[in-house]
Amino acid sequence: MVNDAIDKADLTAETTAEGGVLSDEAAKLKGVADKLSQDIEQYVSDGVEKFQEIAGEYSDKLNKAASAASDQAKKAYEEGQTYVRANPTTTVLGAFALGVLLGVLIRRN
Repeated sequence: MVNDAIDKADLTAETTAEGGVLSDEAAKLKGVADKLSQDIEQYVSDGVEKFQEIAGEYSDKLNKAASAASDQAKKAYEEGQTYVRANPTTTVLGAFALGVLLGVLIRRN
């Protein structure tokens, strides 16, 4: 859109080169379009930089949270293994009871 305005200003400046006043107005229009184009490019560039900065911050936070969750899962797994090794009979009976309960629930439906 901005490039269209610049092209139109160029075309007007070329076609009215003899016209003096119109040529000056076209040159002013081209100058305004060039400035607008530069401002938009700067605004977009600033927005991209800000987005990358924010994305980097959230990436760091997400990595820390994932690491903490992974550590907690490993700790729970190790504690589960320790419990099963310390109480094998209780674990087997609990698994059997859970299987019977699930079997009864499934059979009812």
